[in-house]
Amino acid sequence: MYLFLKHEIEYKAPAEYILDADLDWTHFTHLHKKSHKLFMLLAKTPDYSVFLYRTRYVSFLPFSTGFVVFREYLPESEGYRQVYIPVNGGNPNVLESTHIRHEEKGTITSSAKFYFWLNWYWRLVPSLFCNLLRMRMIKVWNEDFSMIKERIAKQSTTNQACSTPLPDLFRFDRVFLKEMPEAQVAFYGKMYKDFYNEKLSFKTKIRPQT
Repeated sequence: MYLFLKHEIEYKAPAEYILDADLDWTHFTHLHKKSHKLFMLLAKTPDYSVFLYRTRYVSFLPFSTGFVVFREYLPESEGYRQVYIPVNGGNPNVLESTHIRHEEKGTITSSAKFYFWLNWYWRLVPSLFCNLLRMRMIKVWNEDFSMIKERIAKQSTTNQACSTPLPDLFRFDRVFLKEMPEAQVAFYGKMYKDFYNEKLSFKTKIRPQT
């Protein structure tokens, strides 16, 4: 069963700061420590990003859920569409984020549409899921608001403490190793199988690398 949630926030602020905060993933584990355990970029092009994402729906509980996230950028709405694939299997979640500028008012509206797949236990109490998610999102929003206010005061959209060490362009073809890593211990195995005599022998050896 899918649950649909929609939320809009209208900001009275320069649009570039709102867009930067919404599109920037590098601040997640730095700023949202209680709700985001992991956020690792796997691939990035001007059109899409792929990252490994681990989050807590309830920040005060130790349980977390991991996703591989595919983000497609939507230039026409200055937003993106994300598909969250659970690493442990199951149906994906979907988020579509869009922005509308109101030049006459000097504001910008951020709209988020969520499609959450509910497991059997959440289907029994979907209102509880919504309320817990709402509590989590309010905390995340307040943390974002503080960051945006600080960046506006500094007139900067760059936070060095949150910056990513990855290159600007990080593609799938660069993920594969060009050189094998150095190992400190080695494991060697040798097997012999005789299908006529049902004979099987297996020898192993472990030794430190020099």
